[in-house]
Order: sequence, then structure tokens, then C-alpha cells
Amino acid sequence: MSNVDKLQLTDFDCLTCGSYLQILKAYIPFVPANMQSSLAVFIRMIELIWTMDFYKKGPPLTMQKQTTDLKDILKEIRPCCPSKDLEILETFSNLGNINEIMNLYNTVNNADNAAENPITSALLSPKQKELYEKYKKSLNI
Repeated sequence: MSNVDKLQLTDFDCLTCGSYLQILKAYIPFVPANMQSSLAVFIRMIELIWTMDFYKKGPPLTMQKQTTDLKDILKEIRPCCPSKDLEILETFSNLGNINEIMNLYNTVNNADNAAENPITSALLSPKQKELYEKYKKSLNI
């Protein structure tokens, strides 16, 4: 993996597994090839055990975030995504922005159907309009 694609650890990783397992994971490439899979499975088993112990009493407050705002969620997820997957996140983010713009326009103009609005016709291609309508239906907007 290149330096550009080094991923940030999530809060979940830090809280459930700590730095010791990260050190072991970083060490795997230096272990003889015939022992790497055994070490990797051992690390995953320890992660599972530590995660189960972490949640025995229910999720701690440190793991609970109160936002349902898609922008906030995407902001948290972005540092954990490889560059090839960021495009997907950007698409979701852009769909959310389009939806906000369309809702604002609908509110201002008291329009019932976004597909019939002049702003939609002017800004979106037919394929984008179709995608927008599918997005709205899937979210029941």
C-alpha cells in the first residue's frame, strides 16, 4: 500500500484492540512466509476476543455518536477509506447536496415534484434526474 493510501485507524480499532495488535500487524511482513498466516489468524482471534470483552457490558458512551447527518457521518468515514473508495463517498455526499438544493428550491417555489422544476431540468442530465428520483424513492423523500 502506498503512503497515499495509508488508512487511519477508527475509534473502534483504537478502543477494542489498542496499539499492541497494530504493532503485530505491522510485523507480519517480516515473519517467514510459512508463519504469516498463523500469526494473522492469531491476531484476528485476539481482536475478536478483545472486541467481545469490550462489548460485554454494552457499547460504551465513547462509541456512541448522536448525529444522523450524512455529511457528519461521511466526514468520519472518509479518513478510513482507500482512495479508490472515496469516489463512492463523494457520490453519496453529492447526492445529499443535490437533495438539499432541490428541497430548498421546492420550499421556495412551493413545487410538488422536483423532476418538473426548471432548476432540475437546467442543472441535471436526464440520467442524473433519473438517479435523483431513484435516490428520493429509496429514502422516501
